[in-house]
Amino acid sequence: MKLFKTIFLNVAILLIILFLLDVGLVFLYGHKQLSREEINTEGYYNPDDDLLGYSPKKNVKSHTELIVDGEVIYSVDYHFDEFGRRITPVKSKELRNKFAVFLGGSNTFGEGVRGDQTIAAYFSEKAKSYNPYNYGFRGYGTNQVLSLIESDRLKNEVQEDSGIGVYHYLSFHRERLLGTSAYFSWSNGHSPSYVLKEEGIERTGLFNKSRYFYYYSLRYLNYLRFISTLNINVPDIYSDYSNKLMCEALKKSKKEFLSHFPTSQFVILVSMNTDRVDPIIEGCLEPNKISYINLRKAWEDSMGSMEIKRGIEAHYNQRVYSFLADKLVEWVEDNH
Repeated sequence: MKLFKTIFLNVAILLIILFLLDVGLVFLYGHKQLSREEINTEGYYNPDDDLLGYSPKKNVKSHTELIVDGEVIYSVDYHFDEFGRRITPVKSKELRNKFAVFLGGSNTFGEGVRGDQTIAAYFSEKAKSYNPYNYGFRGYGTNQVLSLIESDRLKNEVQEDSGIGVYHYLSFHRERLLGTSAYFSWSNGHSPSYVLKEEGIERTGLFNKSRYFYYYSLRYLNYLRFISTLNINVPDIYSDYSNKLMCEALKKSKKEFLSHFPTSQFVILVSMNTDRVDPIIEGCLEPNKISYINLRKAWEDSMGSMEIKRGIEAHYNQRVYSFLADKLVEWVEDNH
């Protein structure tokens, strides 16, 4: 009984300290946030996809504007085909006999830019024998990439028999695969969940359904002001477990992709915003012979002081997408 009282007292004191810290931060910093509004002429979200959690609607065209504090940040059209892929306009499609499948999140999808300003579009302008397929979408991470590759969707939806699969990797994709408090602060957890098993990596379902307690515990952490103010993100995305989870996901992505398309190539585009401490190359890609394009230092080395984002909007601009596509074209030519 004495031990129980001691534990109860310590927990109560800790909760009081956290409450006072939270109140103090609210008093110092307030709750003011930028007003953010997105206007769509037509909804293009399918909120309940059993495989990916959510996905774009099929055969939809929507004009989208993002307005932040009264300023129009972008005004573009999003056009999706019969499989929910963002349409990439190409010339001489009938002469293209190989595919280029682009996988990733919003910086693959082309958030805030036209359909002819994405990585897929710029790549297809120069690599004229490749037919581009843009499977990127907002908020997608390694978990959606692996889920898509594991399924039969690519095999059934891509017309050509061989080509290249490109996964555009950024360090924050680790949050989406692992499932962290920062990720769940804006995500509803309706996304694929993977865990490590003795035999490798295994899908458990969706975070908010198969790992209910885990998801809500981390989600509610974000209601504490000091969590967001101090940029606390748990679990650690660079823990041994997280490193191994990511590596197993990439190994399986390559294996499954090549099982669908045996005469093709699979490459990881390690993007410019990849953390310097991210061990993805040395700790996973190189020892497991997974092809990659290292652009971690490309901004400093090749782009000088050019802005890579559109002001307060946290996505790449079209100049960066063109640059990334050029580097991919160079890699394809060198590894043909």
